[in-house]
Formats: sequence, structure tokens, C-alpha cells
Amino acid sequence: MGRLNRGALSYLSSSLYEERVLAYNFPMRNNGKTYASEIVQVSPWKAFTGFAVDFFLSFTVMMVLTFFVSPYLQEAMGAGESQRNMEKLLTDSSLFQVTSTSSSLEWNYYFYGSGYAKQLDSNGKIKDTYNGKDNDYVGHYPFELYTEIVFSYYSSFCFEEGNEFVNLDGSFNKDLGGLSEQERGKWIGENIFKINGDSSSYFAFDVDNENNPKYDAKPVLNLQNPVVSTLFDEKTAAVAASKLNAFFVSGSPKYDGVYELSCSNLETYQPRFVELKKQANRIVFLSKIPIRLVPPVIFFLIVPLLVRDGKSVGRLLANTAVIDYGGYSAKKWRILLHQGILYLPWLLSILPYDILAVISVALVYTAEFLVSNVSPSKRGVHEMMAGTMTVNDAESSYFSSKEEYESYVRENPESVAEEEETEPVVEEEPVVLDSKILETEEGQPQKEETSDLKSGNEENEMESTDYDEDDFVDKK
Repeated sequence: MGRLNRGALSYLSSSLYEERVLAYNFPMRNNGKTYASEIVQVSPWKAFTGFAVDFFLSFTVMMVLTFFVSPYLQEAMGAGESQRNMEKLLTDSSLFQVTSTSSSLEWNYYFYGSGYAKQLDSNGKIKDTYNGKDNDYVGHYPFELYTEIVFSYYSSFCFEEGNEFVNLDGSFNKDLGGLSEQERGKWIGENIFKINGDSSSYFAFDVDNENNPKYDAKPVLNLQNPVVSTLFDEKTAAVAASKLNAFFVSGSPKYDGVYELSCSNLETYQPRFVELKKQANRIVFLSKIPIRLVPPVIFFLIVPLLVRDGKSVGRLLANTAVIDYGGYSAKKWRILLHQGILYLPWLLSILPYDILAVISVALVYTAEFLVSNVSPSKRGVHEMMAGTMTVNDAESSYFSSKEEYESYVRENPESVAEEEETEPVVEEEPVVLDSKILETEEGQPQKEETSDLKSGNEENEMESTDYDEDDFVDKK
């Protein structure tokens, strides 16, 4: 025997939120009788209530796993080792300083250009160490520090790490591995420090006793440059120092910022660092898959398949259920299809950028909700494709199959109403059956009708209320 609740199917509604009742292959409630099968389809808003609960539970569990499980999972998969190797490369390059190692998977670093702007005195010289670093440069201009770091990075570190270079003008050069130390220094001076051999460059090659350029040594200030010459004037020293610092850090229409270019070169082009970064990102991405997809699997797939009529936690709270659009209990494969399509947007949560993932999931579910509001059947895409609908479980009664419904009706004929078909009754003038005289609305007396007329009217009345046997509908 099927489950018996109460209600009727709401199919088309003139309002987006109003639940209306319409028969769907089953007899309606009439004269206080309760019939064998009745359906009440819920409004899109009530269906959304159940979905919202499941979505919130999935998201909450996801956040818990992200903060408390994800770091250990990433460490187990090798992301921590990749991160530590990246940290070592940054430190060995001398371009960066690691400021935090609170977690093997979370470390921070800074490059000097982002910090020393706040460490300068009124003359533009370094007045204090940055996080206890570089005591030797206190009292000196920052460009002196940058000159040494940049030259050391390009002359030694890059060649050890893969020989990948980006020129100051942004052009790419990767064929320097066979250069000698002298040739290497000459290339760095000309392409990184922009030494042109005239007064236009800030720096020049140092020379030996025979006035030959020392290409293997870091460049020195070009005293022929008018800006550099003002560096030794107390009144203009700060302005000159500022321009030299800008050459390394801030960039300008003429230069991209030599020091920033060097930092970008390491993180973007050096093969070993790039490979470690890809490896770490790949592991982090893979670790996100179970973290972000398992919670909704539980609430959107497993629970609805285990509980009758596709009831999830949200539907249990909202007292709704998923049934076949024909009005019977939905088969498991329909519930799986119904929930599977509803689950699909969660796959977007593993997109590389978190904000993009959140926006994508929100947009898809919003579109689904709008479809359920504007469609004639008040069903979403997942319901249309699965051949299902969401009903009010407290007010609906439905059977597992048509055969079960028919079997129940045969055993309980009183559960089905008889639909009476009658001929239309034509309105007639009222017939006076009393011998007394009645007054009309105008107050005029009306005579008693003859017995023949009375008899004829009685016969007509009997004929108008007579039924044929075919007019009775057998619902058994």
C-alpha cells in the first residue's frame, strides 16, 4: 500500500510565489472526501529554501576542511617541500628576504624596493636596517645596495639557475650560457644598467690602471651624468638620490625599474623556480578537489539517494520531496539525475582563482533559480531533464507506481470520487404548487394554475432530473 498524505498538484501558477492546486491524472478533493492520490507542487521559493540549507552546509564543511585539513593534505602531497625550495631560491638570489616561516606552506618575502622607502633620512640615505638586515648599508644610498644586488644576481645566480634573462627594455634573451665572466659583465652593463659610454647613463664601467673597463666588477656612478654630479651637492643630493633610486625601483618612461625587473625575472623566467612554482600550484590545485567537491557530494548526492524520495537535509527541514513528474515516487536513477545536474555547478569551485570560482557557482545557481520561476511548470532545468518535480511532502500523497495506485483503488473504492455528469437545467418560471393565490411583485393577484398545467410541469421536472446509467463513472 502506498504512503497516504493529503493535497493536490500545483502545476501552473499565475504568481511566482503562490501555490495553486490543479489535478494531474488523479481525482480531486471534493465534498470533504480524501482521495487516493493528491499532489501539491511547491513554489520555486520553497524549493530554494531546501537547496539553500544544503548549500550552506556544504560550504561550511568546505571551509572547515580548508582551514584545518588542507595544510596537512598539501604537506603530505609534497607542496611544502616545493615551497621550502622556492624560499631557498629567493633567499640565495639576494633579491628577496623571507620575513615569515610560521608555516611550511605559508611564507612571506619582501624585496628591498618595497621596504627601504620608509627607511631613508632627509638626504635619501638608509637610516636604519630593514628587519635587522644590511647593517653595512646604513648611512648609504639605497642605489648602492641595489647596484650590488642586481649585478650579483645577473652575473652569478642567473647562470647557475638556467641562463634566462629579460633585458631592461623587456626583450627576452636566453643565449648567454656560453659567455665568459668578462663578456657576461659587459652584457649586464649594457643591457641592465644601460651603460652607453656617454653622459646619458647613470652608471659606467669601472676601469683598471690601464684604463680598460673592468666588466667583471659592478658598475660605478657615471660622473659625466648631470644628475649624478648633483649627488655631491648638499642642496641637491636628495633629488639626485631619488632619481637614482627610481632607476632601480620605481621605474619611469625611460626605465622599467632595474631591481623590480630582476625580481620579476627570477619569479617568471628562471627555470628551476618556475618549475617549483608549477609543482606547488599543481599540488595545491589537486588538494582543493576533495576539499571542495566532497562536502557537496555528501549533501547533494549521498543523502538524497539514501533517504526516501530524494530528501536531503534541506528538504527534510523544508518538508519537501522529489517525485516523478507523473505523480509517482521517483526511481533512484531519476533522483540521481536530478541531484547530479544540481551538483554540477560545484565543479566550478575548483577553478584556479577563488573569486572566479565563487562568482561562477553563484551565477549558475542564480540562472537555475530564474528558470524555475519563469518556466510554465515552475521547474528548474535539473527537474525538466530528470522528469521530476519538488512537492510539499506534508500535503501530498503518491504511490510508487501506477499499478500500486490502481490496486489500492480497487481495495478502497471509497477513496475515489464519482464524477457526476448531468444535463444542464434550463431555468424556468417558478411553478405554484399551492392552491392559494400569491401576489406578484406588482401586488397583482395570480390565479392558481390548472391541474393539467401542474401535471405537465411535474412531468417536465422529472424528465429534466432524470439520468442515464452511462452518466455514472465507475472509479473502482
